[in-house]
Amino acid sequence: MSLQKNKSAKWWLISVCLVCVLGGLIVFITGVGPWDVPPQARRLPGLMAEAEALGLPMTAEDLRPNPPIPDNENAALLVVDIAAGMQNIDIDHGLLTEGDVTAPGYEDALEQLRDIGSSLDAIVSALETRPHWYIDKDWDEGIDIIFPEFAHLGQTVRYLSVRAVLSARSGQFESALKDIEACRQIAGHLSRGNSLISALVSSACDTRTSAAVNETASLAAGRSDALAELEEILLRTEHSVDPKNSFVLEFYYLLSMMRNVDRYGGNKFFIEAAKGDPFGSDFSTDKSIPLVRDGLPVRAAAQAVLARHLSFWIAIYEDLEKTEGPSRDFGPVMDEQGRIIEESNTLSAKVLLPMYASFSASVNSFLSADVKQSLNLALIRALRFRAAEGRSPTSLAEIDAEYPDPFNPGNLISAEFSEDEIRIWSFGRDLTDEGGNPAASGPGDIYAIWPHSRIREYKEAALAASP
Repeated sequence: MSLQKNKSAKWWLISVCLVCVLGGLIVFITGVGPWDVPPQARRLPGLMAEAEALGLPMTAEDLRPNPPIPDNENAALLVVDIAAGMQNIDIDHGLLTEGDVTAPGYEDALEQLRDIGSSLDAIVSALETRPHWYIDKDWDEGIDIIFPEFAHLGQTVRYLSVRAVLSARSGQFESALKDIEACRQIAGHLSRGNSLISALVSSACDTRTSAAVNETASLAAGRSDALAELEEILLRTEHSVDPKNSFVLEFYYLLSMMRNVDRYGGNKFFIEAAKGDPFGSDFSTDKSIPLVRDGLPVRAAAQAVLARHLSFWIAIYEDLEKTEGPSRDFGPVMDEQGRIIEESNTLSAKVLLPMYASFSASVNSFLSADVKQSLNLALIRALRFRAAEGRSPTSLAEIDAEYPDPFNPGNLISAEFSEDEIRIWSFGRDLTDEGGNPAASGPGDIYAIWPHSRIREYKEAALAASP
């Protein structure tokens, strides 16, 4: 019996040692240990107070405009409704903007566009007469909120930008410029939205509109009045995504999640999360529930993770408060926060990595939208100079278009001028100079070219030369 007891004690001791060694190896390899949880959980009340002092939303009302926007001044009420009810037409944006009038389906596309003409006119009119924009939601639904209107608005910008190009081709520049301004207004309203998805849809709308601006400017090369009005529209509707504003809804999602983790003591939340539905049918947005309570260790772990998330938001928010230009200053702010996260050896910091990656990736979309505005303004000024002076400019300085290239830090956008071509470009997302060649492989440069027909010519030549 004594021998059996000694063997049991021996195996028990060996088991404990193995567990300790295994735990030590995990800590040694990952640098993550449980000691991070209690101090992070204790930080939560202070971080909540700090976030509130910075003006981050504590209730759904904080996400609504103050003072409220009168219905008769809110363009969104009309535009969203019309866009949702508009016939979804099968129209290839490239088919029309590439300028190939012989392409199959070209005439069908024109006919479909005419069918929705009255709806598009009503949208343009609403944007002209109603200066404000707000789309209300039940913000307490958290990540369950859906935004079907963004798909409809993206389609609307696609139709309007194509119609603008078609009008310009037929010499109807007044109609073309109205449609371009409407596209820019929609993108501008979305850029001032309170969510990241709104900012990304704004950037997508800007990309579509930019192609229409480029071709319309090229077609108006001999029309000083049309070029002057187009430049005025771009300046009048100038916008840039404000990342600080785009984060407020994401912060409120986090706040809603915290309230529910706390309500269920962590257990129900994480059990349901393992099933793929962390909120379940009992998801609550009761703001009377305390945000911080003593209780189960799982709750403490959740509070520690959420405290890290709050700390991340607050740091970004404070840094962006100190910067001047929204989009172009967002990159360095995110890089610094990413460095802090990646260098931290704590569990609550490492869970931030997926979220950091998704937000950091959005920076390029914001910067692309900004630089396309610069390229189009430079092209328009070059064409206005050419119309006035009878020759192409020799430099960007000569037309007051020395804009920074966010993809070539510390340098300006690039340009080449000749009597039969004007090419202005940014290095683009791959940070590589490809001479503004539209046929370059990979992500390529971002460009604005006159005459616009050269874009298709370059692409066709590259395709014919490829093996």
